[in-house]
Amino acid sequence: MKTESTTGNGHFDDISAAVQALAETAANAQKAANADKIRADLALAESQRECADLKAKVKCLGTIIEQQRQDLKAADSRLADVERERKILDAEREKLSKREDNLKVAEATLQAAKASFTEEKKQFAENQRVARVAVADIRRAAQTLENRYSAGEELDAPVFLPNRKRVKVCLSSDDESDAPASASN
Repeated sequence: MKTESTTGNGHFDDISAAVQALAETAANAQKAANADKIRADLALAESQRECADLKAKVKCLGTIIEQQRQDLKAADSRLADVERERKILDAEREKLSKREDNLKVAEATLQAAKASFTEEKKQFAENQRVARVAVADIRRAAQTLENRYSAGEELDAPVFLPNRKRVKVCLSSDDESDAPASASN
């Protein structure tokens, strides 16, 4: 009887150690998932801030363009009124020419801002996709650990780490967004 009791305690200790290892692995996977979510949330917040900045710039440029259009209309009206005086008409035409140049510059700036916004939007979508893939990898690894543990298999935690290629992609996208690389390790 004593032999059975001792053997039973040893088996219980093995199960307890396996449960502890699984709990630590699950906790580590949860920490990694939380870190990935935080990085994704930070990337989203940064992209949203940049998007808001670009929208504000576009709105400001739109206001400037509208003001310049109204200025051009006013200039045209003044030109009709002073058509009899040639010197004044020439001066107004010169002003009009400068304003058209300013309008072209403002429109070119607006186009550049739109292109930049489109690129930022693409980058945000890619960062979001990479973050989702990393979270999915972690979830799959945790599920695999849980399934193997439930099946009574021996667990080897390093085997279940996320795909290293995807981790490198996550790290490189974090570097691009000026996030510290050490936070992702």
